[in-house]
Amino acid sequence: NDPELQNYIDAAKEALDAAIKLFKPGTKLYEIGEAIAEKIINRRLRPITNLGGHELKRYNLHAGPFVPNFKDLNHKKVIQPGEVYACEPFTTSGAGIVVNGKISYIYRFAKRVKKNLPYEELNYMKKIEKLTNYLPFSPRIIEKHDIIPKNKTVRQRNISEKHK
Repeated sequence: NDPELQNYIDAAKEALDAAIKLFKPGTKLYEIGEAIAEKIINRRLRPITNLGGHELKRYNLHAGPFVPNFKDLNHKKVIQPGEVYACEPFTTSGAGIVVNGKISYIYRFAKRVKKNLPYEELNYMKKIEKLTNYLPFSPRIIEKHDIIPKNKTVRQRNISEKHK
């Protein structure tokens, strides 16, 4: 119920609503970014410019072209019939850029290694595979389903890694 935080939420919702109206064949991706930025800036905030939407394909969430959160003429791709996109307007009062750090909250499988794995690690992998179908996952979902490994060898073997 914080009015300042509500402004961020409202800006993102308005930006998303404006973008959804433009997601149709013939629209250029930068036009969507322009609409997103306009709504966010109207609320005296900034769009985060290095985060945005993307094309979706089966089992590949970040499949295709980037959908910017501002008018970036480098993204001239025209939406074609049958394409599916995620639209992700991000708002900030800061610099408008996210910097990757050492801590990650989203993981993915680095490789599908099953040969010569100890039973515990193999069991861990199978449970996550079934739960996520190889899509990126967060520690929250692992904790929720009580499938946290008893040791750190899964991470040491690079079975999972930070999702970028």
